[in-house]
Amino acid sequence: MQQNQDPDKVIDNKDLGDIVQQRFRYQNTYAAIASCALLMNTGVSGVYCEHHEDVLVKFFDGCYEGIQIKTKDSHLPGFQFSDPAIQSSILRFLDLELKYPGKFKSFKIVSNNGFAKVKNDNLTEIVKLAGSDNSIDLTKKRTKTNKFITEASKKFNCPIAKVIETIAKVIPRPDFSNLNDIKKNLAYELQRLPGMGDQTLGKLNEIADQFILRSYNASSKGEEEICEAFLFGNSFEEVQKKTILDNKTITKTQIEDIIKKCIDNPVTHFLKDDTSLFSKAGGIKILEKKLDAGGISSANVSLIKDQKYSFETYISKLVHKLGVPITTGQYNQLQLITHSICQEVYDNYAIGNELFGTKMLIEIRAKLMERLKNDKNCFADFKYEHLLGMAAVLTEDCRVWWSTPFNLNAQ
Repeated sequence: MQQNQDPDKVIDNKDLGDIVQQRFRYQNTYAAIASCALLMNTGVSGVYCEHHEDVLVKFFDGCYEGIQIKTKDSHLPGFQFSDPAIQSSILRFLDLELKYPGKFKSFKIVSNNGFAKVKNDNLTEIVKLAGSDNSIDLTKKRTKTNKFITEASKKFNCPIAKVIETIAKVIPRPDFSNLNDIKKNLAYELQRLPGMGDQTLGKLNEIADQFILRSYNASSKGEEEICEAFLFGNSFEEVQKKTILDNKTITKTQIEDIIKKCIDNPVTHFLKDDTSLFSKAGGIKILEKKLDAGGISSANVSLIKDQKYSFETYISKLVHKLGVPITTGQYNQLQLITHSICQEVYDNYAIGNELFGTKMLIEIRAKLMERLKNDKNCFADFKYEHLLGMAAVLTEDCRVWWSTPFNLNAQ
């Protein structure tokens, strides 16, 4: 018993609501990932949430893919074919096969911690066998598959061959992502979209948040409104049906609008990550104002902005390639070296009333170039331009000045 403590200071291990919400968020984020296919040349025409399946994907040829998302604690073994959760999914797939013959080209089971490689109970191997010439082996006596297939056949009053055919259409997606990292997968998927490769990680995360919100609303009727059809004399039942279906659908136009609004948003998020890997910047206007105050030419200001952009893009790709922990170490090392040099040079010049920004820039360039040349191991694969881009980031973050400090909010 907890004595003399406030309830807001004690973890309640009996209330598992947060775990449930975490799994719902995982499902909604996966739906957002699936919706990225709408902008790729994959033949996807629509994505539906909580409509017949956890996620339902429609293709331009009129066929569908049903997706079931299965999660469990990461310390537990992966799913086996005989697990009730997996067999329940296959029964749902079979039900759809029978209700909509010829409409489903595939079914998918997505797992956050994979599928156990247990002999005679391995989902991946059973799916392969179901699609082979030896599929009849699944109906051998005293096998887990035979019992399931026989009972499924009786339950739905369908041939055993139809049950096996449905199993053969299943695509297991093991180890898709753990419960906490699914959003990073979405950000990486967004980066692969046409025209998105140069977006910063912060902007990708901003777009990801909006995608997840759209998936959540599609899954929970969060945006349900009576549509205009009601105004044109349609029956209430027809209007209600159309409204529900419209809300459950994620369309290409919707996600294009989300991306456009986020990119056009004037608020700049510089490489903001959930792990607070990167600092929040004040925006390009701060950089321009501070460089101008130091008397730095417009040509150099333009170059520094380009170097900052190149650095942001490189960091974004580095996170995708190496992951957050490694990139964090490299970023912090580069930040420390660059900041130290910038501050040392600033201290040498900030002693009078004359403009010293250009002299400071020249000396910082020389010192960074020299340090990179003589101590290359400290810079991983960063280039000279990236170091100057970091100096720009530090300027935006108000840790580097090119003149005596002043009120940035003054007009």
